[in-house]
Amino acid sequence: MEEVLTDMTNICQGIWPRRMKVLEIGCGAGRVTRALADLFGQVHGIDVSGEMVRQARQALGGLPNVFLYQNNGKDLSVLPPARSSNFAFSSIVFKAHSSAR
Repeated sequence: MEEVLTDMTNICQGIWPRRMKVLEIGCGAGRVTRALADLFGQVHGIDVSGEMVRQARQALGGLPNVFLYQNNGKDLSVLPPARSSNFAFSSIVFKAHSSAR
C-alpha cells in the first residue's frame, strides 16, 4: 500500500481519488482492498481463489464501495461489461507462468 500512498500524484493525474475506480488483481482476503477503499471511490478486487474471495467478502461486507470477484487467472471476463478502472494494482501475488507446448 505504501507504493500507492507515495505515488498518489502520478496515480491520480489530477482526478480526485474518491472519483476513481481501482482494480486490485490478487485481492486475497482483502487487507489491501480495505486500505484502497479508504482512499478511492470504488475498488474492484479479483482473485483466483474462491476461499480468498469468500474471506474478503466476509471481512469487507460492510463497505459499499468494494466489489469482489473470483476469476480464472487468465483474463478479466468476470468483471461486468464496460467496467473500466483508472488504475490497476497488484502486490505480493503468486504469479504462475505457463508455456505453450
